[in-house]
Amino acid sequence: MLDSVHMVGVCLIVTSHESRPNNWGTHPCASRAAAALYSEDSAELARTAEVFKGYLNDRSSDTEFDYRDLSWLADPDHPGGINSKGVTPKDGEE
Repeated sequence: MLDSVHMVGVCLIVTSHESRPNNWGTHPCASRAAAALYSEDSAELARTAEVFKGYLNDRSSDTEFDYRDLSWLADPDHPGGINSKGVTPKDGEE
């Protein structure tokens, strides 16, 4: 049985993964996937994969990412955790 300290940790992992389209979200993604595999929780693993696909710009994925600063994106009108295939950085950026 999980105690309250462990439940807080689980909530932070899920919340960070589902809301942060950057390293703060992808690192908990790996932990979440590992925990789902270990506990044989296929629903949790499926949700983890869906959120990760959203990070990879799969627009059909159900994600609620908070992008905050959009200035680094090549296409701020269509934000994603990484730039889509074929999209180049803005002028003057490498």
